[in-house]
Amino acid sequence: MMIKEISDKAETAHQEKPGGLLSLSKPKTATLYGLKVAPASTSNFARKMKDLRIEWEVIRDGFQVKLRGFGGKYLRANGGMPPWRNKVTHDNPYSGSTLNWILWNVEPIDVPENESLTDYLTMVSSFSSVSDELLSLDLGSPISVHSSFSFSPRSAKISLPKRSAMELFHKAKAVRLQSHHEKYLTAEEDEESVTQDRNGGSKHAKWTVEFVEKTENVIRLKSCYGKYLTASNQPFLLGMTGRKVLQTLPNRLDSSIEWEPIREGHQVKLRTRYGQFLRGNGGLPPWRNSVTHDIPHRSKTQDWVLWDVHVVEVLAHSTAETAAAMAETTVVGW
Repeated sequence: MMIKEISDKAETAHQEKPGGLLSLSKPKTATLYGLKVAPASTSNFARKMKDLRIEWEVIRDGFQVKLRGFGGKYLRANGGMPPWRNKVTHDNPYSGSTLNWILWNVEPIDVPENESLTDYLTMVSSFSSVSDELLSLDLGSPISVHSSFSFSPRSAKISLPKRSAMELFHKAKAVRLQSHHEKYLTAEEDEESVTQDRNGGSKHAKWTVEFVEKTENVIRLKSCYGKYLTASNQPFLLGMTGRKVLQTLPNRLDSSIEWEPIREGHQVKLRTRYGQFLRGNGGLPPWRNSVTHDIPHRSKTQDWVLWDVHVVEVLAHSTAETAAAMAETTVVGW
């Protein structure tokens, strides 16, 4: 299967001729979820290239990818008993047992003989969320053996190193966190509540990063009021699983104010020591704009635990390193 980039969508791809991978709206089984996936016909292919049904958004999930297509549904390889066994549909996984059915391994094959492997990977990774890892590999010569890469003349199989989410925070003194709803994690003026707000330029959306001693993958986040982002034990609503996220200043710095960043593509999830995730809620009040910590059990809320990290202030030593690098470049250029 050849893959082609859509020029105005850096994370979107479709299959090149003889046909695209087409997501259809005809149900696979009348009473069940899941829509058919079929090859697009070769006739009028130029017109079909503009059809959103043959475009797939590549979303990184650890070492694998999810392909999100027409209507926000994912390419899914089904299992179980016939007629589902070995069938491919596009759907949202509604049960925990099918969450892994939308995950795919990507193995580049058939490297063109007139191209170097590096050029080929550059072309393939231009639309992929794994491009940084691909291009950072030390490929060496075609016959050299590298711990994370194996290559044969007509095929390539890549094992990518998993990049730590801590890389997004290591040089950061302060960050903004943007939720799936395009709102920012915000410390309210009552110096206790934490919500989401669209004003990312406010000081209330700025969180100072602290690193926890004797750990390599845990951080604390401090609001503009000098209080820590805290996973409390208070229920957000009686009878609901979500618990409040607050600003607090405990007498002793305990695990309730510690968050483990977990990378998922270009975003992160922030996990508590007890396995729950910082979640920006949507929907109707009182959920709208609220922030809780919870485990998303429904596919609709899976993305609510994903956050974009915007570094707004860097550590002093990072600034010095950048300045030194620029000065060295200037001297060499001169």
